[in-house]
Amino acid sequence: MKTFIFGFDNEHPAECAQELRRHQIDAVVMGAPTPETADALSSEGIELYLSCGAYRVNENSSLPAIDHTGKPQPWFRSGCPNDHANAQRLLDEVLMRAETFPYVRGILVDGARFASFASIEGIEPFFTCFCPACMKAMQAQGIDGEAVRASVERLAATRLVSEKDKALLQQWFAFRESCIQQYMDHFADRVHQLRDGLMAGAFIFPPSLGRFVGQTAAACRSLDIVSHMLYRCYPHEFGVACLGHEWAAMEEAFGAQLQSFSGSSLTDSRCARQLLHDGFTPAWVGREVAEARASFLPHQKLWPIIQIEDDFITETARCVLSAGADCVGYFSYGDAPLP
Repeated sequence: MKTFIFGFDNEHPAECAQELRRHQIDAVVMGAPTPETADALSSEGIELYLSCGAYRVNENSSLPAIDHTGKPQPWFRSGCPNDHANAQRLLDEVLMRAETFPYVRGILVDGARFASFASIEGIEPFFTCFCPACMKAMQAQGIDGEAVRASVERLAATRLVSEKDKALLQQWFAFRESCIQQYMDHFADRVHQLRDGLMAGAFIFPPSLGRFVGQTAAACRSLDIVSHMLYRCYPHEFGVACLGHEWAAMEEAFGAQLQSFSGSSLTDSRCARQLLHDGFTPAWVGREVAEARASFLPHQKLWPIIQIEDDFITETARCVLSAGADCVGYFSYGDAPLP
């Protein structure tokens, strides 16, 4: 089976590459390799892929994500997904890095989405984005942005989905999907232009949660590699994109109110505390992969990434591969012994 790992020991590249080879790791995904890192991986026959953030902002960012009240909401160190200048700057930076390293096989983007339920900042960032750029984009798509904003305002206030708001919330999630699709299409096009054979990929949410943040199969249609983050029982206080944390945050905030919007047949009726404590079974992770496999295009590589801090890592990896994955990844190097 093909395996990859996120992260690498840049301070000891030769030793790290040799260790990865001993553990039959075939590829490494990392943000900032050194020339020594690239050479060490190449010497061991290990593929190198770059990672980058989609919407990371600095203190001078002009377009933060804005909630239904007009308040800026930071999330995942990111700004508004429709801040195209910021997204272009970050994409240009990683393409320049890729040009420096001829060994790079592909680029995987992270955070190309809207805010989720389990942001470190709390549930509030989920109720974004209604900045002028997003409102203009909704209008261009024929969506009544003010009506959607009012619907989200009611959802935030009552945590209930009324019958009159269902259609508007569907439009909100569809808008998120369309924005991410536009980003992924552009990202893939730029990556493919850089060098023949260079692959474009992304780390995305599990299928059972992807619609809420805009990361659907349709949004990822242009990608060569799709890596769902399937961290079934993340053992830390904060777990953005982790199954247990995200489902628990949704359950705590809305109960079963939003589950019908997931577009997935996967459901879970446990309370938030149980979800956080117990997480999900390896079999559930396999079901997520099967759901992804059924909806993605034949040419796409399905590379789910699972947590390395997992008492059932072997069983989880087996479920991932038997469900149709082309590769299994581990997050992340140094957090636990290599499997």
